[in-house]
Parts: sequence; structure tokens; C-alpha cells
Amino acid sequence: MIVIGTVLALYSGLSVVKAAQRAWDLVYGVAGEDEPNILVKNLRALRLVVLGGIGLIVTTALAGTVTGGKAVNLHVGWGLTVLGVLVSALLNTALFVFVFRWLTVRELTVRDVLPGAAFAAVALAMLQAVATAFISHKLQHTKATYGDFGTVIVLLSWFYLQSQVLLLAAQLNVVRQDRLWPRSLAES
Repeated sequence: MIVIGTVLALYSGLSVVKAAQRAWDLVYGVAGEDEPNILVKNLRALRLVVLGGIGLIVTTALAGTVTGGKAVNLHVGWGLTVLGVLVSALLNTALFVFVFRWLTVRELTVRDVLPGAAFAAVALAMLQAVATAFISHKLQHTKATYGDFGTVIVLLSWFYLQSQVLLLAAQLNVVRQDRLWPRSLAES
């Protein structure tokens, strides 16, 4: 049963990453004939699932440990909570720099993707902190069934919000890199 679950999770993760690759290629204006073949696309997706997934798990665990510390009797202060969110945002920025470069076939430098990566990382850190605090503090006194249901709703909402933030970050990079903002505003 574990093998079936792992295979299905990997297949689902690859599908999500391939959809993200397609979205990034659309945002960056990559022509259809410039996209890689199916084998290369799947290998790139596997790299992102493994490395990006591990990085995201580490940063989420860090943010969850610090912001949800009271739930595990750590009793961290607000200063340590803010520090944890900042460290999480810095780690996520580094992670997103690599992920944003790997999501598209367009050649990008670190400088090209850094503004969007930083924006996405700060937004992710805030979403992680809010979701973790909500789950650990608001749902701890609910019955198991309602708590599990609430956790699933919060996680699905978190995934949706994060996907929107990531697409906005990619568009921020493209607008900045290709100078797509309105010229009349910049010239006046």
C-alpha cells in the first residue's frame, strides 16, 4: 500500500510541476517548438519534485517549529518567531531562485529571478506562519474529525494562495526583465 501511495504521490507531483513548467514557459513567452521533449521535461520535473520538495519541507518545518512552538511546549517568544519567519524567508528565497530558473527553458540568471523569488519567499513565509499558527492554535480544541477537516481546508487554501503568489512572482520577473511596464508612466 505504501508503494502505491508513493507512486501516486510522485505521479501527482510530476503533473503539478509539469503544469508549473508550462505556466512559466507561457509567462516567459517560450515558443512551443522551443520546449523540451517529453523525456527531458519529465526529468526536469523529477529534479524539481525531489530538490524543491525537500527544500520546501525543510523551510516549512522550520517555520512550523518556530511559529507553532507553543503547541509543542517550546513557549518561544515573539522575537524568536519573527526570527524564524525571516530565516525561513531567506531560505525560501534561495530555494525559489533555483526553482524559478529550473521551471522555464529560457536562460535566466540569478539576477533575473531574484526579485520575484524574494517576493514569493516573503509571501510564503507569511502564509506558512499564518497557516501554522491557525492550525496549531485554532484547531487544537476541536474534535479529531473537525480538526482534520479544518487542517485540510487550510492546506488547500494555502496551496491555492501560494500558486497565485508564485505566478505573480514570475510575472514580476518578466515585467522587470523585459521592461513591459507602461512606457508613458516611466517617461513622464
